Amino acid sequence: MSLSKEEHEHSFWEKLSKPNDKANLSKFAKYKGSTDDGELMKPIEGEEVTKAIKGIDDKSVPGPDGMKLANVQNIHDKDETRLPRLFSLWLKSATIPDSIKKGRTFLIPKCEDQERLKDINNCRPINIGPMLLRLFTKIMVKHLSQAVCINPRQKVSWQQPLDAMKTLQSLKTS
Repeated sequence: MSLSKEEHEHSFWEKLSKPNDKANLSKFAKYKGSTDDGELMKPIEGEEVTKAIKGIDDKSVPGPDGMKLANVQNIHDKDETRLPRLFSLWLKSATIPDSIKKGRTFLIPKCEDQERLKDINNCRPINIGPMLLRLFTKIMVKHLSQAVCINPRQKVSWQQPLDAMKTLQSLKTS
């Protein structure tokens, strides 16, 4: 017998809400490179939004707000300054509306053994966020990669916006 939806949610919530006692960045060398805040904090331009839209798969699933890539493309086609102004406002104010931060999380089993599936560690969480947040994240990954010198061994993780957002959050809190 597998876990109910509520048991999965409870187990998943407990796992993610606990502080990570294993996280210890003190063993890593301090960053000695330079950063270019101008590249990171520059206003977002229409061309960047266009490129980000083209970089998302047409079949990409909409987020919990129901907005599809085609909807975003229509907004951008009607007024090429609207989304860049919105994203620049988020950037300059360092605030993304809470409604944009909501996502849907799905648990993908790592195995088929029903007994092992009772342990949340045997599931991989996949989060589907709103399309606007995905676009903004994609643009900010590009800005960050231009502002900070990234070690070639780290380049792979920066290609995935979710990893980059986690990194941005850790940089902001440190």
